[in-house]
Amino acid sequence: MSSPTILGIDLRFGRHADSFELEAEGPVVISGPNGSGKTTLVDAILRTIYGFRRRRTGDAALFEARRPWSGGSYSASIRVRDLAGDVLSWSRDFDTDEVCVRTADGTLLFEGVANPGGAGPTVERYRDVVRSVFGLDDLDDCDRTTTIRQGALLDTTFDGDLLTLAEGGHARVQAALDAIEAAHKELSRQPVVEGGRRLNRDRQLEQTRSALTEARMRLEEAQRADRARGPIVIRLSELEQEEGRLEGELADLEPALRRLFERATAAAVHEAASERLDRLVQLRADLESARRATESAERELTRRAVRGEYPDDFRGTAADLRSAWKRRADLDRQLATTRAGAAWGVWVGGAGAAVLATGTILATRGSIVGWIVGLLGATLGITALVREVVVRRERAAALAERAEIDASVVALLDGVPDSGTVTPATLPDRLDVFEQQDEARRRLAASGSQVGVIAERIRDAADAAGTPGRSIVHLESDARQRLIETEAALTRIDRALPESLPGDLACETESVESAIEAARVRLQEVRGERERLALELAGSARAMVGIAGLEDECELLERRVEELRRSAEAHRAAHRLVREAYAEFREQDEARLVEAVAKRVRLLGRPVLAGFRADEGLSAATVKLEGRRVALDSPELSFGQRHLLKLAIRLGTADFLGVAGLATPLVVDEPFAHLDDRNSAQVWQLLVRIAAERQVIVTTQDSPLLRRLGVSTGIVELADEQHERRATPETRNVLGLSTAEPAVAGQPGGDRALDGGME
Repeated sequence: MSSPTILGIDLRFGRHADSFELEAEGPVVISGPNGSGKTTLVDAILRTIYGFRRRRTGDAALFEARRPWSGGSYSASIRVRDLAGDVLSWSRDFDTDEVCVRTADGTLLFEGVANPGGAGPTVERYRDVVRSVFGLDDLDDCDRTTTIRQGALLDTTFDGDLLTLAEGGHARVQAALDAIEAAHKELSRQPVVEGGRRLNRDRQLEQTRSALTEARMRLEEAQRADRARGPIVIRLSELEQEEGRLEGELADLEPALRRLFERATAAAVHEAASERLDRLVQLRADLESARRATESAERELTRRAVRGEYPDDFRGTAADLRSAWKRRADLDRQLATTRAGAAWGVWVGGAGAAVLATGTILATRGSIVGWIVGLLGATLGITALVREVVVRRERAAALAERAEIDASVVALLDGVPDSGTVTPATLPDRLDVFEQQDEARRRLAASGSQVGVIAERIRDAADAAGTPGRSIVHLESDARQRLIETEAALTRIDRALPESLPGDLACETESVESAIEAARVRLQEVRGERERLALELAGSARAMVGIAGLEDECELLERRVEELRRSAEAHRAAHRLVREAYAEFREQDEARLVEAVAKRVRLLGRPVLAGFRADEGLSAATVKLEGRRVALDSPELSFGQRHLLKLAIRLGTADFLGVAGLATPLVVDEPFAHLDDRNSAQVWQLLVRIAAERQVIVTTQDSPLLRRLGVSTGIVELADEQHERRATPETRNVLGLSTAEPAVAGQPGGDRALDGGME
């Protein structure tokens, strides 16, 4: 047998909550009356492998209707023997679509979510597993070939329903192309034909991709927030510890700083007391020095004033005396000069007189020389006379000025000690004496002034100390006592201070202030970072709430994108195939398909039906009926004959569509309906022959027919009492059913309504 074999099933599915063994030499027959759950059992097998496409309205309703009537987990597990002879355990949780496939030795072939409508590497890997075991990886393919449901068989036509491309005429091909293109335009903006024109706006595929991109971005943001949550919590813990440490440091440093301020204050007071004492000591020393200077100046002035005290302006008087004496000396020299001039005038006058006399004598003699000599003598006489007058006047003026100078000298020397001995020669000595007396007076004045200033400063110091009128000696004593007290206080603080400082911090105000400032700045930074991280943590918590929903949304969108993508690709492929493959089908596949169906017609319909042919296309196929060739929908075919012919078409198509040597188990629902015993026997024999190459699972409610056919093995007998055992009146009431009410579609017990009367 080249078919995988389903050995058994353990399920909680619909009305069933039991285990069933399905292995048999021939066909496995699931028998029971209407309502016994035959179709439910077969559906559980198929859905365990292929699942539900819950986005389809029909599948969604059936998914809910198949929930266990008795409650509990919604699951099923089958045992499968593959072509290699390995027995696989194949289980599915229908609520989560979690599937697990293991070999008998525990080897895991697949584990994960296997949503048939999903996409992604996990779903593709599951499809590969299904394909490698069963040959077909989609339930739709099974329904088209190896799963023959009751009611669906009569709708089978020998045309496009078989391969989607066997249209048999240009008009139908063009209609199919138009329909495919219209459907593709709803799916995607991409052209259905390569090189065609894109649509202007996005369609379902592009819109869903955009929604998926947005959902992924939101999911990534939420996941980043989730990933950042752990480091944030750790960092918050670290910040809390650091904040406590900093607060502890400040609790130690601030009292230490206060003590340092106390020490600084005490040191300032001590320094002020020391400076005050130094000032007072200096004042006392300055006072003593000023007093000594005053006494020395007084003694010096007394010693220098023995011959009298010079006036204060003696220095100017001496300058005036020098000037007067210098002028008098100049006048004396001038008087001496006038005396010499007077003698010269007398001589010149005498000479002029002599010359005049001589000239007169000569003139009397009538000599011109005499006249000239006489004139010269007269001139000399006149000149001598004028000169005499001038000299006399100058001399008188000089004598008068000298008298004035002598009077001024007498006036200048008035008040000068021993003025009679003051001469230009003695004046320098007298100036030296004056300078010494003046220096002594200045020193006396300066020392006296200094004594006054110091006395004023002492009074100010006494007033500042609050002891006005206190002497310098007492003030100095008070300052010494204050210095001793402040030094003692400073010593006490210095002894206690190091014990209050943390660590090896320097016992200095600047160091402690810097440490406090650094701790406060860091504490503020820590608190700011804590607040920021707390907000981030709150934001991440809000973001985390939606992670599961975003993951589900992304998964649904991924599935939808994949469905739309595959659907768009399928439409493009179908469009291409419809355009290109019709001729190829006629040349290559049609003959093989016709031969496969003809073979099944010969096996099933002989001797009445035979000679199945499709000379003019699949839609115009004919069959030979009692020597006459008739169309497949000819009224000459009886209902039973049409049923046989449809079954032969489906079985022939299953042979035709076999994948890679794998013969997918054949599921036939009610194959004996509308057949007489003879034709039913022929169908049974056909199923027996098929069972030699692939597993065949048959459902039927005709138990008497089975007995007439002699079928006694491989039968799974379902009784309607199972329903009564598993759905007690209490359970039925919970499910909204009454024992007297018929089942309806969408509720447990509504299998027939949902499956079109399959059971």
